[in-house]
Amino acid sequence: MYYLCEDCGFKHNVDGMLARCPYCGGNLTIYNEFPEFSVENLPGIWRYRRYFPKLFKNIFSLGEGRTPLIRSFRLKSYFKLKNLFIKDETRNPTGSFIDRGTSILISIAESFGVKRFYCEARGNLAASISAYSNLIKVKTYTRLIEPIDRGKLYQILLYGGEIVSDVVAKPFYPVFPTDPFLVEGYKTISYELVEDHIGRIDAIIVPMGSGSLLFSIWKGFKELVEMNVIDNLPRIYGVQESVCAPIVRSFHGKRISKGHRGIAIEINDPNPGRMKEAINAVKDTNGDMVEVNSMQIIEGIKLLARFEGILVEPAGAASIAALKILLDRGEIDFDENIVVMATGAGLKGPKTLLKILSGYKGFRRNSMKINILKILADKSMHPYSVWKKLSEKGFTISKTAIYQHLNDLERLGYVSSKFSDGRKIFYLTSKGLSLIKSTK
Repeated sequence: MYYLCEDCGFKHNVDGMLARCPYCGGNLTIYNEFPEFSVENLPGIWRYRRYFPKLFKNIFSLGEGRTPLIRSFRLKSYFKLKNLFIKDETRNPTGSFIDRGTSILISIAESFGVKRFYCEARGNLAASISAYSNLIKVKTYTRLIEPIDRGKLYQILLYGGEIVSDVVAKPFYPVFPTDPFLVEGYKTISYELVEDHIGRIDAIIVPMGSGSLLFSIWKGFKELVEMNVIDNLPRIYGVQESVCAPIVRSFHGKRISKGHRGIAIEINDPNPGRMKEAINAVKDTNGDMVEVNSMQIIEGIKLLARFEGILVEPAGAASIAALKILLDRGEIDFDENIVVMATGAGLKGPKTLLKILSGYKGFRRNSMKINILKILADKSMHPYSVWKKLSEKGFTISKTAIYQHLNDLERLGYVSSKFSDGRKIFYLTSKGLSLIKSTK
């Protein structure tokens, strides 16, 4: 069993804890030649203990893993599919798939006497580390990457995690989303999918932030092929929100624009640490990558909640949004076995749920969308002109974000558009005018 740096090729036996390559700072991945596949009589992910790094003395677990693979009935009918399965990772202890990796990381850290953890992360990773570090009586310090869902911030604080504004004093173990031990935990999703005996898995749809989850799922399937458990890799499809989709855009050879804040905060990562690995994984399986917008994600949340009784956060609903696009493109056939990943629990992001329940009718009085509507109330104009007007009023916003806001408003019926002299012009609808009046 050895570490391999995905960037410089550094290779070293797994005989200690390394978060990143000691030479170039690149991503480390743990590789091994595995014996015949078998499981142990242990709960959760630990039934696969023989396929983990042999660095732990004790197991520290909160019951992560063995999450249900739900056979859809209503949603599969909605999409006119023969077989659709939902891997419900919301059932993990802190409400996300990350707990799988954290259990391994904490168990190994205890054997090496780690005294504190430091992570720069968004909500789910920080919440999971904060919870599990209590098992070994170690403090977690988190420098939050904004924005963060309020529910996740509450989780971190209630678990005893400490929010800091700068790097804490050493010694500490740095936790990155790309951590090699987290990958070892995430790969158990693939093991479980095969153990669930649903037959051949043709395709799996995975939301991407850093790209670590998708890469880990590929790694798990790759190991199962090497152990002759399965014959072929399923096609893997990655999905990101359109306002921040650097992996998808790089995959398709497009220019990577500056990332912006969207509704799926957990996957709005402008600097994805395992982008290269995720792209290679999708190419290796003849899969694809897609972008979805905020309204498609919201629709995904509604569909999962109302048809299957699963309440997910926006990042988790991105896979449902992507499914529709892939079906429309003909990349997925109706008679295939399809798995979608529901990565995190919906109650972590109550603000998004409130928006859905209000149907976006209650925009904040001074929100960007309201200001755009007010500009269009004076005169119909091209998005560039809207951006210029906002800049004159002192607002700092990208042109890409203006297009996103206008597209959202058009889908909601507050604005409409038409082409004039080859340019797309937006104008206010009666519904948009009524909304402006209601905010006065």
